[in-house]
Amino acid sequence: MVRVLAALAMAMTIGTFALKFFESASPLPVTWADLSAMLPQTDFRTQAPVAEWKNIVVFTYTDGDVTDKAHFTIETRNGRLIVHTTDLWRQQTPTPAARRDLACIAVGIRGDFSKKPPTVAQMDELANLTCMLQHIGHVPHPNVRLHNPGDAFPREKFSAKLLK
Repeated sequence: MVRVLAALAMAMTIGTFALKFFESASPLPVTWADLSAMLPQTDFRTQAPVAEWKNIVVFTYTDGDVTDKAHFTIETRNGRLIVHTTDLWRQQTPTPAARRDLACIAVGIRGDFSKKPPTVAQMDELANLTCMLQHIGHVPHPNVRLHNPGDAFPREKFSAKLLK
């Protein structure tokens, strides 16, 4: 038993070093099929070439339809968490509010996080989507911003999950 555990620990250590050695400084190209496999309910396809995005802004909303203000929305419908791709993403157009920053992807997450934080599922979905968008657009970590997320929103946890 001890030998098996020692061999397993050694194999994991060697595997870690091998992965670090072969790790690329620049992200590998991601295909639409790769993205669909990572978030199968989200359609990342566009009707125009993917724009040169430089920033990602995550904002919260409590009610109403924000599909004209965001490229992606995350909300719960009938107990299921849904990531919705809007026409703004499909057409690769900036949001109307992006007058100052035309190269900004907007992600809206439904919820009032002033007193209660997002659920683990909401945070995981938001982090996965944001990381994929960082990868697609080569958006660096400092260019991912939160716009009025609420006092209970776990900013540090979200930031820690992003691509560095």
